[in-house]
Amino acid sequence: SDLDKPDGLRIVRRGQEAATLGPLPVERLPGVGPKATARLRAAGIVTLADLAVAPGVLLLDIVGSDAGRLQARARGEDDRAVRGEPGERKSLGHEQTFDRDIVAHAELDSTLYRLCERTGAELRRRGLMATTVALKLRYDDFATISRQQSLDRPTDAHQVIHVVAAELLDRALAERRAPVRLLGVRVASLATASHQLDLFDDHRVRLRQLNAAIDRITERTGAPMIVPARFARDPARRDAASNTKERR
Repeated sequence: SDLDKPDGLRIVRRGQEAATLGPLPVERLPGVGPKATARLRAAGIVTLADLAVAPGVLLLDIVGSDAGRLQARARGEDDRAVRGEPGERKSLGHEQTFDRDIVAHAELDSTLYRLCERTGAELRRRGLMATTVALKLRYDDFATISRQQSLDRPTDAHQVIHVVAAELLDRALAERRAPVRLLGVRVASLATASHQLDLFDDHRVRLRQLNAAIDRITERTGAPMIVPARFARDPARRDAASNTKERR
């Protein structure tokens, strides 16, 4: 978390849950999206301490059947076991080595989006979500750098991964503008996917539905067909679409 930077690690001992969680705003609780936050605040429930003692009937009216679960978490009560599976995958990603050095930012970003597409699709196929995005760059002199950033919430959406990876790319190129030979993206801090926490976040629900449709189309055609307009002219994407038509 960002409660204790820089390493994001806080140890909460038994009995300290209320003191630690209580002052936090309700939107910090996973499962409380913008709309739920607005409704809770309108009812005078601003912090997790407020949520922890709010009348159950009131919460049912505001957040529905998740009222009990959210209130328990606001109190620091969660009896789910913490498990680590032996041999579980710690990260996954994709990279591309270019057959020529690349300077144009648009070409790098277009390639980056394709790598993020593949990474997001693999996450969804494996039923995983990630909370860390990493970028890898190798320049024409074979100097290699890596940059990474943590996410506020786990994701399996390639669009979210790309936004973060593109920011990392911009920062890296601002530090050193040189021809690029290899570009890669990797996600880490993997966990089993759970979309229950999307219930009150319309944007995440729509994004999940969009990506489910993209995955179905990709499975049928062999190539993603729904992409932002600025990437539609990517030669590699046109070639993939052309190959798909030929197979038909």
